[in-house]
Amino acid sequence: MQNKRGISEVVTTILILLLVLAAIVIIWTFVRPAIEKGAKGISASECLTLNLEPVSCAYVKATNVSTVQVRRNAGQANLAEISFVFKLANGDEVVRDSNATHNELETKTYSNLAALPSGPLSVKIAGKIGVEGSAPQACAAGKEFVCTGA
Repeated sequence: MQNKRGISEVVTTILILLLVLAAIVIIWTFVRPAIEKGAKGISASECLTLNLEPVSCAYVKATNVSTVQVRRNAGQANLAEISFVFKLANGDEVVRDSNATHNELETKTYSNLAALPSGPLSVKIAGKIGVEGSAPQACAAGKEFVCTGA
């Protein structure tokens, strides 16, 4: 009788291990696609290599035109778009996008970014990284730059 009891405990242990293994396989089948999909996105290092900085920001009230000069420093990220985040006098933020090309180590002027309800007090620049097969993904906006002529 004692031999059968020992075999019973071994069989129980093996069954528990098989159930745990089956549970791991089932969970992995659901988790794996999410992990692979997320891995195709941009990495934080791409946003770190995208180095955009505002050089100047001016607003002409008579024509309601905002002009922002942006310098792209060294960094090999695939820049697809630039977002201009304007802070208005009433505290609102207005975002305007530009999909113009902006090469590394280039300073470029963006003007007439679309009418704003009032003159901007400041602007922040955020780049959007191009990801193959999907929409551009935004990086965090940089430092705030004060605009003149508001």
